[in-house]
Amino acid sequence: MDWISIENQYPKCSSTVRLLVDGKMILGFYDQVSSNMGDFYDAETGYIVEKVTHWTPFSEPPNELD
Repeated sequence: MDWISIENQYPKCSSTVRLLVDGKMILGFYDQVSSNMGDFYDAETGYIVEKVTHWTPFSEPPNELD
């Protein structure tokens, strides 16, 4: 899993990603409202998350265990 700095790239709007916040990983998403820079949100609470430094794509686990 490669982490991407938000200084280099933002994730696609509304896609679920892993966020690195104060050294902790949470699930969240990025959304850009009107012409603002956009915000990161906690996927569980829906609240805005501050101090995000990095993100990485999130993928669902496989349906069947091998």
